[in-house]
Amino acid sequence: MNLGQYISKVQGFSNNIDSEIERIIKKKKGYIGGLWKRNRYNRGFVPSLGDYADSTIRQKQAKGRRTSPFNLFNEGEWYDTLEPFYNVQTKELQMYSTRPRFDATGKKDVNFILISKYGWKIFDFTNEESNFVVTQIIDEELAKTFPNTDFTIPGF
Repeated sequence: MNLGQYISKVQGFSNNIDSEIERIIKKKKGYIGGLWKRNRYNRGFVPSLGDYADSTIRQKQAKGRRTSPFNLFNEGEWYDTLEPFYNVQTKELQMYSTRPRFDATGKKDVNFILISKYGWKIFDFTNEESNFVVTQIIDEELAKTFPNTDFTIPGF
């Protein structure tokens, strides 16, 4: 179940469910962001974005870095700019960059380069990650917010 489907089920509990979800994501941003970053580092992107260029593989090997999976991780600077947010329009959980990260020339924002090359999907959560966030974090936090409500949702 994705976040949008979950929200449809719980809207009866609160007229401001979007703001409740935003509040929870901000409160738990370190944990949620860490989940996304750890999975990208360890597993790469799903579906795969491809392979590193030969020159990138040589550079990574010279630094003693992993060359597989393709995870867009070099020194970690780009990952450090990312935080989770709840996209109210799409009802999806995504990552976003909190600040620009410039390339080696200092002229181009790395986020723009990556989005141009791979699309906005590089910031998405997988279905597995989204389901984990819904069932293990959002569901529990909403149950605390609405303690006198039978917050049992079928399917969870």
